[in-house]
Amino acid sequence: ETFKLFDFSTNDIDIVFYTIKLILELSNVTSYNNLDIILDKNLNTLDYLNLKKDILQDLFTKKTIKIGDELITKELTYSETEITIKSYMEDLYSQLFDTIIEKINIKLGNTSTKHIAILDIFGFEIFEKNGYEQLCINYTNEILQNIYNKNILEDEQIEYKKEGITWNYINYQSNKAIVNLFDSNLSIFGIINEQSILSSGNDNNIYNSIHKNLISHSNLSITNKNVRSKIFSIEHYAGNVNYTVNNYIIKNRIKSKNRKIKTNLQMFTN
Repeated sequence: ETFKLFDFSTNDIDIVFYTIKLILELSNVTSYNNLDIILDKNLNTLDYLNLKKDILQDLFTKKTIKIGDELITKELTYSETEITIKSYMEDLYSQLFDTIIEKINIKLGNTSTKHIAILDIFGFEIFEKNGYEQLCINYTNEILQNIYNKNILEDEQIEYKKEGITWNYINYQSNKAIVNLFDSNLSIFGIINEQSILSSGNDNNIYNSIHKNLISHSNLSITNKNVRSKIFSIEHYAGNVNYTVNNYIIKNRIKSKNRKIKTNLQMFTN
């Protein structure tokens, strides 16, 4: 009923759910054989979305390279296939999201000049094992804390001083160094992005580069016992978190040729 309020046709609604179904099904792929089984199981879904099993399978498992005037088809390794499937799922979801938002905006634009903006604040995360997702989430919290520090604890107190207001000055700890540790010229995100763009990039190189280039940062530490497990620690504004470098390359790479942005972290920080 909510879809219909925004002028989604029955076909539009079906496409939304079939697309979500395909994304969820593809997330269950664990091997070449498993991929074939899942695609066979979803022939009706593929047909409704005007997709062909053979074309999709070739997209996931093969790469065509042009050498001179000749096209060479190369079989992808399973790890490369996994990245390609992940990128395809991201593209499907992104296109679906954009389509839904566009239809909603068209409908709202015809009925009202007002809008509602929603800020969904991530909660600080610390688990037994923390990885790529927690890096992104906790970076967001550092950015929000930094904005709070600037707008409330810094700018407001400057105004109080200008206006001669009597108050007890609030001392606060700046987290600017932690923000820079994540995203600056030489930073964790910079290292991950560099390795993700390189065809030879891998998680070991990410960890070794963090160890080599960032170990002197006051908020980052690596103990000898954690080197083997590729763990580094960050002393956040909200507390200390141990991060394990695992599948960062797979999660960060974007294979789509339609995007100017080359990695998920670039898109996320923008």
